[in-house]
Amino acid sequence: MRGFHLFITTLRSLIAFFYLYQFLVGGECLSLPRRRVNIVSPGFFNWPQTTSLSHIAPAVETGLAAVRGRYPHINWTAEFLLSDHFKNCDGLKDNIQAELSRWYYTQAYSAADVLTVIITPGCYESRYMSQLAAGWDVLLITSMDYTENMGNRNQFPSYVTTSPKTPVNGVILCALLVRMNWTRVYLLHDTSSDDYYGYQAINLHLSMPRNCGVLLTRQQFASASENASQALPFILQDFNSKSRVLLYLGAPAGMRPILVEAKKQNMTYGEHVFLAITNDDAADGNDGWQAQSENDQAMRSDYQAILLVKLVDTVALAATAPMRQLVPEWRTLALSKYNNTNLKNMRIQTNVAGHTAIELMAEAVEAANPGGWTNAPPGGKLLADQLLNRTFDLQIGKAHMLAQGQLSVQHRTVCFDLKEAAFKV
Repeated sequence: MRGFHLFITTLRSLIAFFYLYQFLVGGECLSLPRRRVNIVSPGFFNWPQTTSLSHIAPAVETGLAAVRGRYPHINWTAEFLLSDHFKNCDGLKDNIQAELSRWYYTQAYSAADVLTVIITPGCYESRYMSQLAAGWDVLLITSMDYTENMGNRNQFPSYVTTSPKTPVNGVILCALLVRMNWTRVYLLHDTSSDDYYGYQAINLHLSMPRNCGVLLTRQQFASASENASQALPFILQDFNSKSRVLLYLGAPAGMRPILVEAKKQNMTYGEHVFLAITNDDAADGNDGWQAQSENDQAMRSDYQAILLVKLVDTVALAATAPMRQLVPEWRTLALSKYNNTNLKNMRIQTNVAGHTAIELMAEAVEAANPGGWTNAPPGGKLLADQLLNRTFDLQIGKAHMLAQGQLSVQHRTVCFDLKEAAFKV
């Protein structure tokens, strides 16, 4: 009898030890070693260019802080990949494959132990990076640039974007033009404006549906050039001969001399429409009608000829509770760590896109392997698939990734309110 009790006691001890072992080793909170995810961001620092690392660096830091707090079982790290060949967007496009490949194959850690993801603004090199990412099966997220036809998931299996300048903009612009029955549009690109508008000038018409039925005539001028005032009369005469709708791609201040000349040619009284696209907070509410000159008030009524398309309503976005916390952090980091001596250079939009990219990456990692991974890190296609056609509650707010790998963004069309002297919905 005593032997039987000893047997039962021993059996119970073995069962208890088995369950304790299962808890510690078999899949609970202490089951896996702390895994590492490393973010690499190739590019260059240059505040005047919205696609430079200067505009994503503060957001990378706040994004990392958010994901470290949410998923502390992962070791989240990041590094900027700089090169003498990455002086500007052209340098990135020409050298990204060679420089990124050199880094990838000589990195200090093993790909079998550390999960590598690529998160960067992107200039014109996204297609080249996406080719590498697909071949390596590495997740790629761009926050400003995008690749046309990226909805082809066979061609871009591991690539998504949080860019507000995605091809959906062309679809929405087409819908607006068709609804207003504007079938002939004169596209005027101000080459003196920053790279955001140059990017739109190159890609906007490409992203419009082929069956849109809108004929675009493209023209350029440089509002900052010495002969701008001499060129504008001829440009507007050409516009008048081909269309009644001018789509302006340029900084808000560049629209003012256009309207001055348009008024001389009687184009601001209802027959002509000046459609303008602004990227967000750069317009600062009044969109350039105030130039602190003696004819400011005379120009007010002329701005009623403008229909303004805001691709992202960051004024409303900045009023949210998360943004009231993040925007001061971005400004502090931009000043203290990233040498931004002029906060007017800082775009809320670019920081939003960068921070969102970091958070979505973490959501993909956690969804693919809750709690971490046991063998090899998850592949880029698997990670990208975790994001498609899903909505996420992030620190920065709700984010919805479309099935084609593009982030859903807000669009608003506003006109000039003469009484309030500002553009209103």
